[in-house]
Amino acid sequence: MKTGRITAVILAALLFFGLCGCQSAQPQTRTVYAMDTVITLTAYGTNASAALDAAVQKLNEYDALLDVDSGDIGAVNDNAGEFVEVSGEVFDLLSECVEISRQTDGAFDVTIGKYVELWGFRSQTRVPSDKELAQTAPFVGWEKIELEDGKVKIPAGAEIDLGGIAKGYVAGKLKEVLAEYGVTSAILSLAAM
Repeated sequence: MKTGRITAVILAALLFFGLCGCQSAQPQTRTVYAMDTVITLTAYGTNASAALDAAVQKLNEYDALLDVDSGDIGAVNDNAGEFVEVSGEVFDLLSECVEISRQTDGAFDVTIGKYVELWGFRSQTRVPSDKELAQTAPFVGWEKIELEDGKVKIPAGAEIDLGGIAKGYVAGKLKEVLAEYGVTSAILSLAAM
């Protein structure tokens, strides 16, 4: 009889500690608005909450840095026709963009900003006329990006838009932040709604 009670107490203790252990494995989630969309970050583990707080801070930094109207990219767009000094990270990212454009024969091109505006992707979408498309074409072309000693220059009238790469790039950087906190399992949803 005593053995049965001892076994029951041990099993109850194991169950209790098992449930307590599950509590620390509960997912932690942060939902924020950044990069023109609702972003949901979920992480698992004992450091998940602190990791997500750091990831949200990093996300907000990238949101400002890569924005087409402000930060480094905004400065390049506002000063088209001139060399603009950018952060090392933005310089490296734009260098990578040029290389991807080269590898894809221009199928990927971050100088599509004027087309994005023309089609109204940031406001009210519409189908532009053939004439409008032809008038915009001279402002587009990845091979026109000049990169030199931490500075970037695009032709006057051109505009960079990182919509084709920014969220994937930032997701990779957020993964690094989470890994620094020991997070080994996470879901990062940066998809446009």
